[in-house]
Amino acid sequence: MRKLGTVAGVVFAGLALWGCGEGDIDSKAEAAAASNTIIEVQKDGVIVETIAEDFTADYYNEDELRNMVLSEVAEFNKNSEQDISVDKFENKDGIIKIVMKYPSAEAYTDYNSSEFDNKQLFCGTVKEAYDEGYSLDVTLQSAGNEEESIGKDELLGMGEKHILISNVPFRVQTFGKILYLGDNVISLEKNKADMETDENGDSLGKYYIVFK
Repeated sequence: MRKLGTVAGVVFAGLALWGCGEGDIDSKAEAAAASNTIIEVQKDGVIVETIAEDFTADYYNEDELRNMVLSEVAEFNKNSEQDISVDKFENKDGIIKIVMKYPSAEAYTDYNSSEFDNKQLFCGTVKEAYDEGYSLDVTLQSAGNEEESIGKDELLGMGEKHILISNVPFRVQTFGKILYLGDNVISLEKNKADMETDENGDSLGKYYIVFK
């Protein structure tokens, strides 16, 4: 089955429109390839994904895109125990905004992964990440102190703190204060961060964010 995560790579070419209303963001973060995608992590484990794209080009067909997204979601839900939903599909001044809601990071991964595009997202406690076999042999930098960093032993000692691990870049908003950041992650606010990309907009590896 084709999924939005795969289709988006074709339909949403040139994604870079999340600067609106973010005038207070540090220029360093703006230069860090801020994503067109925002992932919001809610306290109950729900993942809300917001995607925006310039839709003013004549060759785009809004109705076809809407029907494609809704059809793919309906098809996915037929075979899934965790239904996802399209909470918003709107065109405002030529900007298409799609808001997807996933009941869990696992559902996000299931929907957005395919044989061509293996997106992975984990969000849970540090202990859960360790129990599920995620590598925590990383060095993380304090979000509030550039001189402070922690390694695997210190991270494992934070068993009940929350951790987000992703192999694809996006802007993230967590329900709690961000404490530590992995490589190629830039702090924006106390609960927001950007994941950097290479010059082609591709992932730079695994991204780690630890938060309360």
